[in-house]
Amino acid sequence: MAAPECLTLDSDSEGNEMELSTKRGDMSDPSKSPEPLPKKTLLSLPDELLSAICGHLEYTGHRKDLQLSAKRFYSLCRPWIWREVSFEENFDDHDNLMCHLVTTSLAALVRSADYHLTSPFSKSLALLLSTNLTSITQLTLSPNFEDEDDDDDDDDQERKTLPKALTVALKSLPALRSLKLYQFHEVEDTAFSIATELPHLTSLAATTLIIAESLFKNGPTLRSLEIRLNDFGCAAIVACAETLHSLILHRDLEEAGTSIAQNKCLNQLRLLFDPMRNKHHAFPLQSLTLEHFELLETRDNLVRPHPRLMEFLSALKGTSLSTLRLEGFTKVKCSANDDPGFGLFLPTVKDLELSLAYQGSEHCSLDQESILFLRSLLRCFPNATGLALDNWMDTLDPRELASLQLLELGIYSPIFYLLLEPLRRTELLEIKLSSSVLWDTKSLRLLREEDGFARELLSTDWDDDVRH
Repeated sequence: MAAPECLTLDSDSEGNEMELSTKRGDMSDPSKSPEPLPKKTLLSLPDELLSAICGHLEYTGHRKDLQLSAKRFYSLCRPWIWREVSFEENFDDHDNLMCHLVTTSLAALVRSADYHLTSPFSKSLALLLSTNLTSITQLTLSPNFEDEDDDDDDDDQERKTLPKALTVALKSLPALRSLKLYQFHEVEDTAFSIATELPHLTSLAATTLIIAESLFKNGPTLRSLEIRLNDFGCAAIVACAETLHSLILHRDLEEAGTSIAQNKCLNQLRLLFDPMRNKHHAFPLQSLTLEHFELLETRDNLVRPHPRLMEFLSALKGTSLSTLRLEGFTKVKCSANDDPGFGLFLPTVKDLELSLAYQGSEHCSLDQESILFLRSLLRCFPNATGLALDNWMDTLDPRELASLQLLELGIYSPIFYLLLEPLRRTELLEIKLSSSVLWDTKSLRLLREEDGFARELLSTDWDDDVRH
């Protein structure tokens, strides 16, 4: 019969318990002393686990420190250290990094690249990108602004055009799945098509692009799209609607006659997703983010819900939408303390995020009118179980909100105390409150209990953990 294992605590010369060790002995014969097994260390773990540990480190500096701690870690950490690289605008820095990657064979380890175009940008640089970084799955392209002259409009326009040499290079990246185009207004190659040239691409972010005639021709099978709401953006969404799982829409703040143009685009999207008009189309959309869209608008000196936006959101009831993020809006108060009455009903939404635009350190958006707004909005999502509120209560201290007794909380912040009651009447199981500016790394989490919510302070500072 195999001898069982016993867990014992080793002690030092003074009898203090030092560490846990494993010993094996014959329990049936007390005269035999147990035979100790070798003590296990971090390096006794298999390579797969050690590599996973390195991958969970957030900063490259920490990975480099781990790499230098033991010879075995050198090769295990190497792929993670060079997994992400950034090519700067300066030509010499750009050239030195590329030469280093090529001469040391590290280029094959790169999976994500943040690529700033140099000035000048040549076909040879694009060729180096396409022939050496063939394993990258994520690529971010940005124009060069290093020597930008504000008085030279032609030069500025040239910098904001995606060069044809780069679109040619993109065709030679077979592993590319995610592409981000920042600050580009147009694509030089007017015949370039994602569906034809990049058939395996699944994610695209192009929030400033306005001229690219053939980019979305033939319906690319994108699963994620980040785009600005204008005529070009609408055409992109229409082309990809049957494969999109995630959509991030930015309000177009630069176009003249923004309100009219926005209403036109919202109406076009409403018609696209309307389940009554498209009974035979199943749209797989699961996540929607609206950036800087106001839920309320002023009409005839009265503040009411934005009708076109509400109609667009209502049309999404035929999709699989489960996550909705509304970010960067400012209006949360209707006229004469009226209930906004959004006229919206989306029972599929489970997670809801409402982020107000930051309005100053002395501003607190939480008051009776905003609570009325919030209560009315939550009724539109009766099955939501998760809620995130950002920048709603910047002037309040999250430590106090987490630690005070319920009665003391009513004295410290009556308005926060007032907020808890309408939240309790919902199906919400978890609520996270944060301030992206003033609360720094801290946030307040409310967890559902039988008679209300337990409050917990979340923080990256170890000495700040508070529960009540």
